[in-house]
Amino acid sequence: MAVNTGKLAGRTLFHHWCQSGDWESHRPKAARDVESVGGKCLPCVVDIRHEDQVQKAIDAAVDKFGGIDILVNNASAISLTGTLDTPMKKYDLMMNINGGGPTSVPGYVFHIY
Repeated sequence: MAVNTGKLAGRTLFHHWCQSGDWESHRPKAARDVESVGGKCLPCVVDIRHEDQVQKAIDAAVDKFGGIDILVNNASAISLTGTLDTPMKKYDLMMNINGGGPTSVPGYVFHIY
């Protein structure tokens, strides 16, 4: 069970990135924020459409923490355009991320146990 005790003061789960969408520039600060209150983190930038990137991040987490207790599987893609205005390339991207991630990423994690 995961409980937010409030110690992270609203910065839980990559607060800075969620605000700006610019993970690369905020990753060091988000990591420092988590670690400054006694947490441990392993910031990763992963394109869940690429199996090798997913596996590399999972392996890094297992190496650093000894396993994975909780998976926050929240990658998503969205286009706020109407159906007729959404190019097939964008639709395919959304389906690969939104459909593939929630089904494939847990499989990689469960495979280690």
